[in-house]
Amino acid sequence: MAGEEFEWLDKEVPKWVEKGWISQSQGDQILSYYPSKSEDSNLPFVLLSGIATLLIGSGLILIVSNNWSGLTTSLRTVISFIPILMGILFFGYTQLYRFDEVAWRESGATFVVLMLAASLGLFAQTQQVLTDSASFLQAWMYLSIPVMYLGQSTLVALIYMGGVLAFSAQDHSTWSGWYWILLAPAIPMLFIRTKASSFRLRRGVLEIALLCCLITGWFAYMELQTSMFGCWGTALFLTVIWGWGAIQQIESGFTFTPFRWIGVLGVYFMIMVLSSGVDMDPIVWAHWYAGDSLPWASARFNGWFLMLLGLGWLWLLTYFVRIIFFDKNKTHQDTDVILSMFPILVIGFIWIASQAGTDLSQLYMNVVGLLFGSWFLLRGLYRQAFFYVNIGLLFILTIMVLRFFDQSWDLVIKGFIFIGVGILFLGVNYWLYLKRKERFTPN
Repeated sequence: MAGEEFEWLDKEVPKWVEKGWISQSQGDQILSYYPSKSEDSNLPFVLLSGIATLLIGSGLILIVSNNWSGLTTSLRTVISFIPILMGILFFGYTQLYRFDEVAWRESGATFVVLMLAASLGLFAQTQQVLTDSASFLQAWMYLSIPVMYLGQSTLVALIYMGGVLAFSAQDHSTWSGWYWILLAPAIPMLFIRTKASSFRLRRGVLEIALLCCLITGWFAYMELQTSMFGCWGTALFLTVIWGWGAIQQIESGFTFTPFRWIGVLGVYFMIMVLSSGVDMDPIVWAHWYAGDSLPWASARFNGWFLMLLGLGWLWLLTYFVRIIFFDKNKTHQDTDVILSMFPILVIGFIWIASQAGTDLSQLYMNVVGLLFGSWFLLRGLYRQAFFYVNIGLLFILTIMVLRFFDQSWDLVIKGFIFIGVGILFLGVNYWLYLKRKERFTPN
C-alpha cells in the first residue's frame, strides 16, 4: 500500500469504529497489517540509507587507493579481498536479522555491491586482469546478480542497469549479443516488482531504467541502416513497448505506465520522421544472416532478436483482440488493437517506397498519422480520456505544422489538404454535438 493510501486508511478506520462497522481491535489489526506491506512509505529511509552507503563505500575506496602504491603485490592481493569480506558480513547481517526492514535490506545489498566493485578493481589492478572498462563492468555486473535477487534490492537493480548503460559506452565491439546477455538478468526484477502491485513508485523507477537500457541497446547495436531493422524492426520494438504498458494498465489498473507513454511517443516520432520523407531500401532477408557493416554473428543474433519481437507483437495483437471479443470482464481496449497494427502499416510504407518512390510513401505516412491522431482524438472525446485526446491532438497538429512549412509540397495541393481536413473536423464536431444533444435530451 502506497503512503497516500495508508494515510487515507489511517483517517478512515477511526470513523468505521465510531459508526460501529468494525470493533476497535479489528481497526488496530487493519492498521498494524498494512504498514508491514508498505515499501514506498519507507522511500526517504531507503534513499538516505543508499546515499550513506555510497559515501561510506566511496570513502573506504579512496583511503585504500591513497596507500596502494607502496604495498607489495602479495599484500595488495590480500587487501583486495577485505572490502568484499566486509560487504558480505554486513549483507549477511541484514539478510538474517533485518530483512523485513527495507532500508536495512537495501543498504546491505548496495554496500556489498560497491565493495565487490572495490575488491574487483583492486584485484584486477594487482594481477593485471580485466584491463579494459568493458570487461571490468561485465565481471562486476555478473557477480552482482545474486545480490540483486537475494536482497530483493531496487537500488542494486538500478546500479546494475546503470552498469549496463556504462558498458554500452565502453564496449567497442560490433557484436550486440554481449549487451543483451548482460541486460537480460535485470528483466525478471521488473516482473517481480510488477506483481508487487503496492510498490508503484519503485516499480515505475525500475521501468524507466529498463526502458533507457532497451532503447540504448536497440539504437546502439541493431543494424538500423537497413529497412528490416531500422524501419520495420523499430516499429515492432515500439509496439511491443506500448503493448506491455497497455497490458499493465488492463491487469493492474495503473494509469502511469512508462512503457505505455514511451511506446506511443516513439510511434509518434517515427511517424513524424517517415512522413517527412525518408529513403528506404526494400526488405532484404539476407540481412538476417549477414549485415552490411556488422559481422555474421551479430547479424544472426540481431535477426533472432527481431524474430522474438515479431512473436511478441503477434501475441500482443492476439491478446487485445481476445479481450475485445471474448473477455467481457475487462475494459475494452480497441485503441490498443489499432496501435498494434502499426508494424503492418510500416510494411506498407516500405513497399510503397520501393515500388512508387519517396513522394507517395511520404503521403501515405501523413495519412497514417492523421488517421491515428483522429482515432485517438475521437476515442478520447467519446470516453472523456484526456490521455487519448492529447495524443490525438499531438499527432494532428504536428503533421499540420510540418506540412504547412514543407516547401517540397505544391501550395495548391497543401491548400486542398488543409481545407479537406478542416471540413472533416467540422463534420466530426457536428457529430459530437448531435451525440451530446441526444445524451442530455430528456426522453
